Amino acid sequence: MDCGTVYEGFVGDSAITIGIGEISPAARRLLEVTEQSLNAGIAKMVAGNHAGDVSAAIQAYVESRGLFVVREYTGHGVGRQMHEGPRCLIMAPPDAGYCSR
Repeated sequence: MDCGTVYEGFVGDSAITIGIGEISPAARRLLEVTEQSLNAGIAKMVAGNHAGDVSAAIQAYVESRGLFVVREYTGHGVGRQMHEGPRCLIMAPPDAGYCSR
């Protein structure tokens, strides 16, 4: 489910994936790996790290579990518009991209 809103001129965007009814063990594993990869990426979101540090952490976690990331997907910023910069590549080397402050 992907939801967004505009409040006082600023955009909010959030998404969650949930299983409906009984889901297969493979689907449950996919949900668990993707959630943990998100946590690995969030852990790298600290001052001085680059967008690539976040991307690399996500990719490393996913691949360490025998899965892969979809190259064409990207993350994005939000502000006064939906899908504004910075664009965050899913597959990027550490130290690549913008540096967080």
